[in-house]
Amino acid sequence: MADKIPNHPASPAALRKIRIRGGSLRPSPVRTRLGLRRQADFYVQRMVKYHHRCEFHCLAEFYHAALLEGDPTVNYYVPQPFALTVNGTSYVPDIYFVRDGIQHVGELKPRGEFDAALRQPLEAFFTHHGMIFVVIDNAAVFEREIAAQNWIVIIQNLLTLEHLQTQDAEWDIIEELQGSKSLTFGDFIDVGNRAATELKEAAIYRLLHRGRITANLEQEFWGLETEVQLCI
Repeated sequence: MADKIPNHPASPAALRKIRIRGGSLRPSPVRTRLGLRRQADFYVQRMVKYHHRCEFHCLAEFYHAALLEGDPTVNYYVPQPFALTVNGTSYVPDIYFVRDGIQHVGELKPRGEFDAALRQPLEAFFTHHGMIFVVIDNAAVFEREIAAQNWIVIIQNLLTLEHLQTQDAEWDIIEELQGSKSLTFGDFIDVGNRAATELKEAAIYRLLHRGRITANLEQEFWGLETEVQLCI
């Protein structure tokens, strides 16, 4: 069931606890301070659904973004999206994403624990602005570590092959899969001459990313033996 924005109005007192630094609530990455880059488990990666440099302050944030890439109900996200002040303290959420047309602002925390003194005004503030504030348990992300790693590989290949035009190759793959219950990734790839099947390889990654075909990315690492099928 899709998330719903609470319909109870926020009190003026709750809204006064939060200020937007810069004056705009338009999602735009807040650059990480040099000191935090050195202290944090810091990752930088260009992604697809946010096609710019993304900064992640821990592995859970990086994996979570990779899982959003693989979620066909999510079409956009921005890491470190807002610069806010909550009760006089600077605060930057971990992620903004749009799922099924609903805007979410997420914070990733061990055991899903988040200070209630921050959480309550943030929930009220984002509800007032038509968004849902969610706290995501790091453990729930790491339970899907194989899928996250697979999507990182797929994203990196998509970016490497982004210059290719694959419309015809995509139709060829769909037609081949319509005539078979399933084929493996290796059935489309010439391992002895990878350049010869580069278009089909890029097409498979794009079809997976768009949710047109599916594969078991949750329990098995992506490889030549991975089976791919049309989505029902």
